[in-house]
Amino acid sequence: MKDLMKIYTLLFLAFVAFSPMDVNAQIDIPTSCGTPTIDFAGFSGSGFTPTPGAGMLDSDTWSTTGFGTSVPFGATETSGDAARGTTSGGVTTGGVYALDNGGNRGFWIQPGGSDFTAGSIKLKSCNNSGAVIADIELSYDILFLNDQARANSLNFAYSLDDASYTSVPSLDFTTPEASDALGLQTMPRTTVLTGVNVPNGMCIFFAWQGDDETGSGSRDEYGLDNITLCSTGAAPPPPPPGPPANPFCIASDDFDSPQNLVSRTVTVDMAFMNIGDLWGIANAFSGNPSFTPFAIVDDGNPACANFFPFDNQGVVPCNYGNQFFGMTDTENPNNMGPVSAEWVFNVSSATNLTAITIDMSAMGDFESFNDHFVWSYSIDGGPSTTIFDMVSDDNASATYNLQNGNTRTLNDPMTVNGTVLLNQMTTFSAVINGAGSLLTLKVEGMGNGGSEAIAWDNITIKGITAGVAVPTMGEWSLFLFAIIMLTFGVVFVFNSQARMAMSGSGQSSSSFKLRQMPFEMDTFKMAMKHALGLAIAGFGLIFLVWGEIVPTDLIGMALAIPAVAYLIHVVKLFGKE
Repeated sequence: MKDLMKIYTLLFLAFVAFSPMDVNAQIDIPTSCGTPTIDFAGFSGSGFTPTPGAGMLDSDTWSTTGFGTSVPFGATETSGDAARGTTSGGVTTGGVYALDNGGNRGFWIQPGGSDFTAGSIKLKSCNNSGAVIADIELSYDILFLNDQARANSLNFAYSLDDASYTSVPSLDFTTPEASDALGLQTMPRTTVLTGVNVPNGMCIFFAWQGDDETGSGSRDEYGLDNITLCSTGAAPPPPPPGPPANPFCIASDDFDSPQNLVSRTVTVDMAFMNIGDLWGIANAFSGNPSFTPFAIVDDGNPACANFFPFDNQGVVPCNYGNQFFGMTDTENPNNMGPVSAEWVFNVSSATNLTAITIDMSAMGDFESFNDHFVWSYSIDGGPSTTIFDMVSDDNASATYNLQNGNTRTLNDPMTVNGTVLLNQMTTFSAVINGAGSLLTLKVEGMGNGGSEAIAWDNITIKGITAGVAVPTMGEWSLFLFAIIMLTFGVVFVFNSQARMAMSGSGQSSSSFKLRQMPFEMDTFKMAMKHALGLAIAGFGLIFLVWGEIVPTDLIGMALAIPAVAYLIHVVKLFGKE
């Protein structure tokens, strides 16, 4: 009997060890490919929680957006849209279900007017392999029931920070608009995500993003099953040894004084063509000869030239001193359909590009189906990568602070990669990687509404350059050593000249010991002013050559100023002596 129990125990342990990973546990990236990593066995549509019970999903691993009851990572939702139960298809209420297809389970979604249009399902998978994972092989099945006369998309993207997502167009999927009677259908998808370079101990986020496409009325149902992922490819080699790099501005466009901007193209330049409409460069001056739309400029400050105490709209204050790129109502008599703008920057000075930052502000009651902008970039004509996805959150509201001291709350605020955008300029940053000669940055989309406005400013491309290193403390030490040696040389000459003058006049040289290090307070004060002027010029030269001022420069210059001042002071004493 005991031997029989041992056999049963060993069989059970073997079953656990070789079974596919359960959906209610942390998902690590396997190091070998084979059976599905996630097959949703046991899922019953009972909701999400960090400590899942039977039939639930682990919210530390799964997250949803765009539902009436969406689920952030780590949250608990066991009712409403997050827990619609089990179905074999044909449901009408929006939310998350478990699909039961003859005993085989899948993740099932019924989109609705306020559910998953737009929305996303996110999966977090972590690298605990002990090494960097360079590439990831991914495959999954899309299940869909095309029973309605509407087309809905389910596209894929991934991210290392759950903020900036990279789309994979080859995995895009849209249900047919015309309905059919084919029942449940399966569409397999597979790809290799190359160069993701997930560090050991870090995680990668996979997102399936859904939205309405064409047609009208009710929406098709769709879902996921048999998700398989594994690491593949060799880890990247370690970086060569050397001092830490300091990324700085490679190129920029602040719409006043661009840097390394090759071209700027606005497909439909509507700046000041229509009162109340804008797609192009503007400024905060809202009078002739240029008229910036009312929705753009907040004139509620009494100091404004066009002071309007009841102004309840604006994304830049009237005293905003710089030009910017603005948008209000691109759907108008001069244009119908999407608009775009494109920048081409010379980035050849960078050995590696690290980030793109843009200042943004927005205000209005937007709508996700006709207010949507996407920022993307490419290097030397390569693949385009999305960095900022701007769309309204139709399930949220935002409170805006105005120049007249009032606040205003509006529904459906604009978001940037899921973060609500307010009417004060905020810097958003996207991590990029690569190098080349030309970087093309593009924004495209549409906005439909005269009281909905967006402004962008201070586009900056950051990166690492080679050949010129930021001065180190060792280099400053060499500079200070040179100044001190030069000072001793000048003092020696000064003392020798003074000694000869005193000997020629018959004075005793013994009294000369007091002048071994000559010093005169008034002369030194004047020399300090010259040294400070040289320091300011020096800071300008450092910034011009190296692109930034680091703490080492501040320390080195603070030590250099009195040394240079003393040298100047000794030189001036020659004339007095």
